[in-house]
Amino acid sequence: MKSKVIVILFSLIFIFEILTFYQIFCAQGDNCSLSTIVQTASIFESLGLGFAGLLGALGGYISYTDWREEKKRKERYKSELRLKYPRSKLGSFFKIIHKQSTPGWLFLWDKNENQKRWIQNPKALQDLGFSFADVDIVPMVDIEFNAIPEGDVIVPKKDF
Repeated sequence: MKSKVIVILFSLIFIFEILTFYQIFCAQGDNCSLSTIVQTASIFESLGLGFAGLLGALGGYISYTDWREEKKRKERYKSELRLKYPRSKLGSFFKIIHKQSTPGWLFLWDKNENQKRWIQNPKALQDLGFSFADVDIVPMVDIEFNAIPEGDVIVPKKDF
């Protein structure tokens, strides 16, 4: 939103400058010489290049800040999950499980909140700081497993 306001403001200023220069040169009358037209064209060309440079710099700055915020948000997501599910509490407060009937589907079973969270792929498991060696095979019946409420999906940092 902030970037759109800045771009609109710069555009209005540029249009105002063009109109001002146009009024100045039109006030001279119809007897404009070729050198005056060349100077006017040179001024407008310089203004256009300067304006384009400003907009390009503004766009680059906005893109960089958006990228930086996105990177910080992904790192914050990863660190929040690692704080919530530290390796020291594996087995006592939560487990990484999969049923025998559906191998490959990994879930984080949070015993405190009594919910299961689907771990989307191996990269998400790795972002949590765990590996397949930490996965427990749970001999639950489907009815018993489906009775556990499902929480938010754990996605890899790159997809968050």
